Amino acid sequence: MASKICIIGTSNIKHISLISLYTKYFDQHGMAYDIIYLDRYGIEEKTTAANVYRYTESNVQGKIGKLKMFMHFRRYTKKILRENKYEYVITWQTTGAYLFADMLLRWFKNRYVVNVRDYVVENNWFFHSLLKRLVKNVLFVTISSDGFRSFLPKGEYIKVNSVNEDLLENLKGRPQNSGKPIKIGFVGNCRYFRESYKLIDALANDERFELWYCGTNSNVLKEYADSKGIWNVKTMPTFDPKATVDIMAGFDFVNSAFGNDAMDNSTLMPIRLYTALAIHRPMLVSSNTQLAKVVTKGKIGYVIEDYIRMFELISRENFDSELLNDIKSHLSNDSGALAAIRKLRTISAAFNIRYNPIVHQILCGLIMWDFHIGRMMDKWKQKNGQSVEGWIKAVSDMEELMSFAVLSRTREVSYPQVGANARVHVTARDMRHPLISPDTVVANDADFKGGATIITGSNMSGKTTFLRTLGINLVLAYAGAPVCAGYMEADRMKIFTSMRVTDDVSNGISTFYAEILRIKTMVEYRKENRPMLCLIDEIFKGTNSADRIVGATQVIRKLAGAGSMTLVSTHDFELCDLKAEDGTPAANYHFEEYYEGDQLKFDYKKKDGRCTTTNAMAILHMAGLD
Repeated sequence: MASKICIIGTSNIKHISLISLYTKYFDQHGMAYDIIYLDRYGIEEKTTAANVYRYTESNVQGKIGKLKMFMHFRRYTKKILRENKYEYVITWQTTGAYLFADMLLRWFKNRYVVNVRDYVVENNWFFHSLLKRLVKNVLFVTISSDGFRSFLPKGEYIKVNSVNEDLLENLKGRPQNSGKPIKIGFVGNCRYFRESYKLIDALANDERFELWYCGTNSNVLKEYADSKGIWNVKTMPTFDPKATVDIMAGFDFVNSAFGNDAMDNSTLMPIRLYTALAIHRPMLVSSNTQLAKVVTKGKIGYVIEDYIRMFELISRENFDSELLNDIKSHLSNDSGALAAIRKLRTISAAFNIRYNPIVHQILCGLIMWDFHIGRMMDKWKQKNGQSVEGWIKAVSDMEELMSFAVLSRTREVSYPQVGANARVHVTARDMRHPLISPDTVVANDADFKGGATIITGSNMSGKTTFLRTLGINLVLAYAGAPVCAGYMEADRMKIFTSMRVTDDVSNGISTFYAEILRIKTMVEYRKENRPMLCLIDEIFKGTNSADRIVGATQVIRKLAGAGSMTLVSTHDFELCDLKAEDGTPAANYHFEEYYEGDQLKFDYKKKDGRCTTTNAMAILHMAGLD
């Protein structure tokens, strides 16, 4: 027996983004529904529908074959709609609405729903006119972002965030990536190849990064990477949809960079946005898009800048610096870079017509569209292929210099004096952390030489922040950048850190063992008797106090000496009395708290000597746990 409600999808159920919102509601209220869908991948999918009408067609060849498949699906669906006499019809995507427009307007006036999730051909006058009629006679239309209002006909639209709530259950305890390498992952239907190719090329064989593509058509990206000898691209063509959240949680960044050269790319609001928010993963998105606005406003990710925009800005600027003018010369009008990039954008836009299946099929049938696009691309590569690497390097160099300039314009800075002496020493006055707001940051002095420095202090007093402040400013100094200090002088040293060490469950490495491995690298380098700086935060905190003190004492004695500078933060006062192997006593500094009434306060100022106070009970009281 047919139900009163029918959902029509022009793709597989797993690609119908809003279907779970409808089906969950229907199931909760005991409402039967049918599904008619086009199976493009030859898979049967589980559903709670009363009746499932699955149309599949094997051996679909080429664009004409796909167009015929759509028409066959239309005829198949029309027969079912006529026989079952549904009261309400829900269509996914404007593609489905166009394909069945005559039936919707004739048989289901004011009783059909259109869900808009992508731009298709709405700027075409014919389809825009058709959509206007559909909107006028619809029960309601849903959109995923306000960006769609810019090209949709005037009307009433319901903004719906297409979150699959079932995937967001049991979010606690999701695995964290170790951060080595940094994993950038895409989960879904891989179809925005242009942006993916750009990202793959940009990070090709960079051991710091792994690019993951999980889902349909990911094999295309793997083949592209393999053809260019790129080994840091990983794929997962198939997976259980219920594992989506677990897969995304294994990434450091959720990749949602679609580009901005088409209307759908600039307006869409994908499901992965909400999943990324739920699992606390930053996003990687394209500039000049609706998604970029959300990411920027909410500070929940990073925006990939448009290269052509950067080329234009650099080429127009007048520089006094010889170095900047040299970079500019690689991107100026005379170099042909701008014209070439604009031409590439035009070719890419023409290529992306393939995502409008109906228009694409017609163009291929009439004028061999793909052949001409391929020919244009081949000519472009022959003319400009050898120059692309230089253009990208020029932009990269400019970005590097700009990052230093931003620091000098947003913080009080000075330019350090960096020596090449075979000794170790750092002197700084009014040194501040560059990532802490100037309104709240507290400045400290630093004057360290070879040997060991033990920094004690109560919880939350500023020990770790001080170590990070010193390390970050030294990195900036060695890079030729300004530092956040009134004055800074330092010798060249190799910097080692043991901070924010985490376990690696997949390799059976505990937090304690991970810290040991990191400190081992310091000890091995120390044997080379070359200048080095070791910053160790809460040394061996992953083990008991007795073992921690014994182990820390041995390590610090091995690391300390005239050619090595070792700064250690700890709660163990026993370490304050140790001496290096050469008999040099450890220097002691501390941070402390104070009280205003019953309120615990911190001044975050480094002081001479060891700490003499504790505040654990006070912090428990602040948290209401006493």
